[in-house]
Amino acid sequence: MTAKAKKKQTSRASFAIATLQHYFKEQAKIIYPPRDQHNSREGELHPSSYPFCALHHGWNIVNKIERKPMDYFGFYYTGLGTIAHELMQRQFGRGKKILGDWKCLECGHKKKLSYYARCKKCGSEHVEYEEIGIKFGKYTHGHIDGVVNIDGKLFVIDYKTSSVKNNNKHRDTGSQYPYKHNVAQIKSYIVYLEEQYGLEVHGWILVYVSRDHNINDFVCVGDIVDEDEKKKLRKKYKLYDKTFGVAEKLKKDKTPEKKMEYLKYLIKHKPCESLKDYKKEFWEGYEIHCPLAESGVCFNKEKLKLTLEKKILGSKTNSIL
Repeated sequence: MTAKAKKKQTSRASFAIATLQHYFKEQAKIIYPPRDQHNSREGELHPSSYPFCALHHGWNIVNKIERKPMDYFGFYYTGLGTIAHELMQRQFGRGKKILGDWKCLECGHKKKLSYYARCKKCGSEHVEYEEIGIKFGKYTHGHIDGVVNIDGKLFVIDYKTSSVKNNNKHRDTGSQYPYKHNVAQIKSYIVYLEEQYGLEVHGWILVYVSRDHNINDFVCVGDIVDEDEKKKLRKKYKLYDKTFGVAEKLKKDKTPEKKMEYLKYLIKHKPCESLKDYKKEFWEGYEIHCPLAESGVCFNKEKLKLTLEKKILGSKTNSIL
């Protein structure tokens, strides 16, 4: 083959490679949501969505604003996180220091909230770790990675995948972790464990494990939660559950007057009284967008009422949003 022919062949190969690379990049941007992506969590409140505002949830319902489906990169990162969780739970749970639910792979026998042991029914050591399921009130559901026993005191633990870069940043500054939304989630588990299982949980520990180096690179952060804080949190989560249920009624009840009745209840129990509240409780560290709050409508009773009436009752009054 002549040098000219080789050059031409190399050029064709380069073109094919560049075309494929472009195809992959463009294809990754396209969203192909699974059939059950929205329906699998329908009608349930999950701690991973905390902090929670039922009025915001109700506004999304009446405007038919659904959770945006994940793209390729979203599934990639959540998929890695799922695999990491499964490996860590299986490996660390067998050390007889972490409470969890267990299922025998031989006979199917299940044992809840216990340390690792051979199956009492068939004696098999092939017992699989399962996350602890929680249910609180009528609508709140979730799964807890585990509960670790440290010197006789129980701490709820949650594994979070991160990166070597972020872990190193925390080691250097001490300010990278914990993320506020992670704390909002894991603190709720303390209350739910105590309510559902009667445990006394001392505090929480978040374990940030790097995706690119796994358990060879991890950072643990945590804190104690005293009884006064638990009492306040318990009251907050009960309100979360109740107001979520009221907001969900907006999906089923078609009567405009009834819908306004539900929305008035949600207004009465909304968590933000000012823009300052919103920024502190929902934006700083969370970046939860709420058009009602960001426009200032949520903090003006008359404007809020007019906006909701326009949406629900078809009032001739101009909407603020």
